[in-house]
Amino acid sequence: MAGRSSCHEGYLEEAREYIQGGYEANGEVIPTMSGLAVHLGVARDTVINWAKQESNKHREEWQYISEWLKAVQEVKLINKSLLREFDSTISRLILSTNHGYNEKSRVDHVSSDGSMTPKATIDVTKLSTKALEELVNAQSDAD
Repeated sequence: MAGRSSCHEGYLEEAREYIQGGYEANGEVIPTMSGLAVHLGVARDTVINWAKQESNKHREEWQYISEWLKAVQEVKLINKSLLREFDSTISRLILSTNHGYNEKSRVDHVSSDGSMTPKATIDVTKLSTKALEELVNAQSDAD
């Protein structure tokens, strides 16, 4: 297998077998593009380029293989993490790096002296002419 770099039918079948469990037979815990490349005996960039090169007649199939691999990886990471069989920190790292997941946290910025408290906004369309004049005058006095 080593030395082959042209994309041919045999690689597609081997890729399918890898995703369907061949990665486990290789001693891998989850399928990866690097693992697929090793399984095929080619460089990782070669596999990635097969899905990108417009001149490759099997391009769409390689795009499908790539998306399928990512989907299997994502589902396995989530399920095994929920079952506490995978380290959650590593799973979060891979999910955020490869699958667009992120952790959201909400931070309320409050200071003891109130200096970070958001200032109220005024809807000037609802103010009377007199109130608008007072507002403008107050701003002028502050400048």
